[in-house]
Amino acid sequence: ERAITSVLGQSYQRIEVIVVDDGSTDHTAEVLAAFRDSIRVIRQENRGPSAARNAGVAASIGKIIAFLDSDDTWEPAKLERQVRLMERGGREVVCCVCNAELISAGGASQTSFGVAKVLSHLNEGYWTNPAPVLASRFILFNQVVAIRKDAFERVGGFKEHMRLLEDHDLAFRLALLGPWAFISDPLVRKYNDEDGVGVQAMGSALVHAKAWGQAFKGYLDEPLAGHCDVKRTVRRMSRNATVEIRGVELAQSGQPASRAIGKLILKALKVREAIWRRRSSWPRVVAVQALVS
Repeated sequence: ERAITSVLGQSYQRIEVIVVDDGSTDHTAEVLAAFRDSIRVIRQENRGPSAARNAGVAASIGKIIAFLDSDDTWEPAKLERQVRLMERGGREVVCCVCNAELISAGGASQTSFGVAKVLSHLNEGYWTNPAPVLASRFILFNQVVAIRKDAFERVGGFKEHMRLLEDHDLAFRLALLGPWAFISDPLVRKYNDEDGVGVQAMGSALVHAKAWGQAFKGYLDEPLAGHCDVKRTVRRMSRNATVEIRGVELAQSGQPASRAIGKLILKALKVREAIWRRRSSWPRVVAVQALVS
């Protein structure tokens, strides 16, 4: 209810609100019924988050699409500011992301841009190099993005077999198409409760490492011709994921010697990555106020 109310309260009112009920077993139906004709509900057997979002996009008629999970909220000006910035940038700007406040189960908060280290000196503008940035780290995406529908369809939408990092996978493919608009103000509140699939995955080092390994393996199958710097970064991150998987497996071993070796591998990997982030080769956001057509 809180999520839908925040969408219906947007200052930008030329919207359709589509709710995909992906086989819920709680009181979702009763909550949705209270909104009557202000929303459109699609019900399907549980097929996972990627299939649910793809179904919502397929049913939509808008030229720009945005996603929101059922437990998060948008600030009232989110869509208006994103649409305005995308219109100003022109069709080459395939999407717009805003910052988000990440609220833990205990009430502590931080911002998604701060965590991903993509803060710039501009309050809003355009990232001219989203591909190398997305190749090097995770950026909160689904709740904060507005995407041109034709760009979403051009890259094939969400990969429905993916239940973890499916958002980052889509973001990476969109980043290969061109520049992104961005807004540094946190216009989304994401509540990291303990029940979310992603939160649970973060609690398992091995599940998390394997998900990254699968994602980067998929990125190497993308058309990276003309993106030599991106390809190098993806290969590096893929190797790191392989090393991390092995390190975690050893660290969780029942043998004391194996656990010690695993912890040493993970510590060495962490130090190596910290050094890389201080070098000029680390992909940093390039932000501009206006794009030259």
